[in-house]
Amino acid sequence: MVRVRRDVLMRPRDLIVQRDVSVTPAQVLTNLMLSHGPVFYAKNNNRSSTSPLVTDSSAGSHNMVGVNFNANDWQVAGPDAEIIPHAMHFDGVNEFSSVADQPDFNVGSAWTAMFWVNITAVNNRTIFSQKDTGAGEFGWSFNTKSDGRVDTKIFATSDGLTLKAYRTTDVIADNTYHHMAATFASSTLKIYVDGAEDTTVLKLQDDAMSSIFNSTSDLFIGREGNGMFTEGDICELPLYPSALSASEILEIYTVGGGT
Repeated sequence: MVRVRRDVLMRPRDLIVQRDVSVTPAQVLTNLMLSHGPVFYAKNNNRSSTSPLVTDSSAGSHNMVGVNFNANDWQVAGPDAEIIPHAMHFDGVNEFSSVADQPDFNVGSAWTAMFWVNITAVNNRTIFSQKDTGAGEFGWSFNTKSDGRVDTKIFATSDGLTLKAYRTTDVIADNTYHHMAATFASSTLKIYVDGAEDTTVLKLQDDAMSSIFNSTSDLFIGREGNGMFTEGDICELPLYPSALSASEILEIYTVGGGT
């Protein structure tokens, strides 16, 4: 009689854990972005008309309206054909997307914003912002500069005089997709390019501040309130009411196809 030891785990050959092939790489990225609790997450899912929605995939569903767009500008190639196949193209003349300010957008003392961008024309333009200089509503903005670098600005006061303004070390506007992120917490602004913190940013202004001003400006992609239209391709823009860690930003960059 053969005795089977009860302390030995018997595993039939049919009990094999397989990867869930129904979850696409694109959905893995979306799930990761949503897991951090964004208050806004732009995905340009509707690309069939000249006045489409930019779908907000966050719980807030603060969908944007695209203004002055040519239909072809909603189906340009994204940074990765499988993971992020599409991006929005902005012509640098009058195309932009916006949604009115929401209570969710008052990020206060902790904030993260990020995006993928391929700048096709170097100029002093705005990629992503909640800022309207003309209305005196200064929140935050990402601006391309004439040397191809990008300024990140966060404001503490409505007059725009107290702020932090950091410029990237590397050229971002080089006709190639780059991932850019910025975080703010504990009075500290950090900039990330292609998954890594830029520790040698040029600090154009570095005022002490504990929170970002609660601007009532619209949230814009491709411009800010007083114009400054960007020419280039932009996609995957979340806004978080918390400061993501360096490892979380690197994971988003890697899962999004970055190397």
